[in-house]
Amino acid sequence: MKSTPVIASALVVCLLLAGCVAKPVTAPRAVVPATVSSELRAAATTAKQFGDMVAIGVGVSNGSAKDYVITADRVLAVDKAGNRVAPLSVVEAARQAGGATALVAGLQGAGGAALLTGLLGAIPGAILGAASGGASGAGKGAAVGAGIGIAVGAIAGFYESKTKTEREIISQLGDLYLGAKTSKPGLPVSGFVFFPRGDYVGIYVITVEEPGGAVHEVYGPMVAQPSG
Repeated sequence: MKSTPVIASALVVCLLLAGCVAKPVTAPRAVVPATVSSELRAAATTAKQFGDMVAIGVGVSNGSAKDYVITADRVLAVDKAGNRVAPLSVVEAARQAGGATALVAGLQGAGGAALLTGLLGAIPGAILGAASGGASGAGKGAAVGAGIGIAVGAIAGFYESKTKTEREIISQLGDLYLGAKTSKPGLPVSGFVFFPRGDYVGIYVITVEEPGGAVHEVYGPMVAQPSG
């Protein structure tokens, strides 16, 4: 009978712990602004650090009348010195996080889809990207032409070029990873891209127009996570 209080206390602790585990993850949210005619717009925000790697949320909105293929391996981070830093592979990202499951859990805990949905709402009214089909753009967001050497063939080719391990990790990440997505007129795309840990001020998103294969380079600033 003397053990009854101990058992009761243990049950209370277990219930409290269960309540903590079940507590839903909350994250800042913002409304994605209306797209702007003829413009590609981009923005990014730091989501979470894993060891020597950082996950950056990238969003691109498409106000043009064309489709654009966006792939994670053609997003470049820009540091304070102006250097363009190539992204890490998903294999290295998973290694830094302690495995693909830990990577997914960490991104979900960082706000996941809510952060990505709110990303483009952080800078309303700004012109952040290149106009489709021409070299006019805002500052660093000018189109760079098709001479960059990017193979067009799009999303299928992106996955075919990956190893079995990479494809398995991408499958686990699902929509959290930018991977390879097509931004259709009026429909934004977003996802996480992984980089060496650093102090970044912006990103370049190199997009491929479909059909036709014209290449456009869109600059997007780093912004703070939107507050709710």
